[in-house]
Amino acid sequence: MCRLLAFHVKGKLDNNLIQALKKVSEYDELSMYKGHPDGWGIVALVREGKDWNMIYHRSSKPAYQDSRFDEIEISGDEIIGIAHVRKAGKMFLLGVNHSHPYHLRSSGYDLFFAHNGSVNRTAFSSPQMPYTDSYLILHDISSLIDEGYSPSEAYRKEFERIMSVSSSLNSALLYMRGKEVGLIILHYFNNELMHEKNEEYYKIYCDSNYCVSSSLLKYLPKNYSMERIPIGFKQL
Repeated sequence: MCRLLAFHVKGKLDNNLIQALKKVSEYDELSMYKGHPDGWGIVALVREGKDWNMIYHRSSKPAYQDSRFDEIEISGDEIIGIAHVRKAGKMFLLGVNHSHPYHLRSSGYDLFFAHNGSVNRTAFSSPQMPYTDSYLILHDISSLIDEGYSPSEAYRKEFERIMSVSSSLNSALLYMRGKEVGLIILHYFNNELMHEKNEEYYKIYCDSNYCVSSSLLKYLPKNYSMERIPIGFKQL
């Protein structure tokens, strides 16, 4: 299991939220694993005037031991993206190539995807492939887009296909094609399949600019106000 931060802001990325993600990577009181040390990553699309820039970085190091994590300082007219810290479900799927957010290209779209949860691998056409279930979800979304579905349609179609065999599909899909940019959050967990014992662990909280995994709330200043979002999709 992992932890997630999604953002869509103007001006500057809030360092309090970045630091909360770092702290929860070292100690997560809601998780039976107590931390998320198996790598981290961030993608941010930054608009300055009419021009977009991309920041994309992944690491195999724990966020709390990586000096580059503390270098995250992003500003611009508009910033939209995802940050993620990882607790690997399978120890042989370790290393920078398995750190989220994943990236694929499909029909002119750049697609970035980060996921918290697990999916029974029998849901995929090639379950023995040496990739995480999260990567296989993005691969399926990409294939659906190549068939003519929009990113949001493909995301929803893949969710409907695998939801019954997933412990959680808490995730974020960032997409860009030319000037078209979007960020979709999915909140879903299955009470019958969840691995963590504490249901609060699976909840996602948002305000108008940020969505976070529940564990981050402990590390935010008391004046931060976020509300749990309902099960389903949310455009950020």
